[in-house]
Amino acid sequence: MTPDQKVAVVEELKALLTSAKATILLSQKGMTVDMTTQFRRNLRKEGAGFRVIKNTLMHRAIEGTPLAFFQKDLAGPLAIAYTDKDPAALAKVLVAFLKGNQKVAMVGGALGARALTEADLKALAQLPSVEVL
Repeated sequence: MTPDQKVAVVEELKALLTSAKATILLSQKGMTVDMTTQFRRNLRKEGAGFRVIKNTLMHRAIEGTPLAFFQKDLAGPLAIAYTDKDPAALAKVLVAFLKGNQKVAMVGGALGARALTEADLKALAQLPSVEVL
């Protein structure tokens, strides 16, 4: 990857993270291609996305932002699940996915600029959708 490409990826990540209502860091260790494909499909149905990230580029993207608390979690093979729509829908898909896949784990999360734990994610998944509220 050239330096210009890296700058472009950092800017793209920064824009994605600042516009996201919820962002979840996942350890992708042990995820197969089939698991990833199915997970992406489920997320897209809910208006969310999934992206494998390079830790050094993510570190640069969150530097100086309200999500700087993610820096302590940037180790190992990581991916982010994000949404700029309904955080509860994202949480429901993630909780269902994590329950069925013991190798994948939540590393960290954010609801807006607030840190999110796995317990918070499970509580968020219990909420009804925005339309119902």
